[in-house]
Amino acid sequence: MAGWLTLRDLYLSTRDIPKTQGRSKLSVSVTVNGKSIYVFSADLEQGRKPIVSDKAAAARTLKNASDILAIDEFVKKLDYEVEAGRTTDEIVVTLVSEGTGRRLGKSPG
Repeated sequence: MAGWLTLRDLYLSTRDIPKTQGRSKLSVSVTVNGKSIYVFSADLEQGRKPIVSDKAAAARTLKNASDILAIDEFVKKLDYEVEAGRTTDEIVVTLVSEGTGRRLGKSPG
């Protein structure tokens, strides 16, 4: 079987603030009947260009620069096997977005 995973308006950003370190991460995973069939990730560290695990699926990228990643449309064809005799399938799409930030250097006090 085959299906399509389509996501729109994915946006990751950090701000370049002196003496800080920030990071944004996004992951998308797809399972069918408990079996992982696809994982996508994007990682953006402050002051650096984003790292994307599947550039082909993220082909409609609006902006890919230091501190920002904006994907207009993300499309991926997903092929998977269906067990014989099975009448339904459970497809689970999990999207996790994480952001962290911290100050660098000595703390006052």
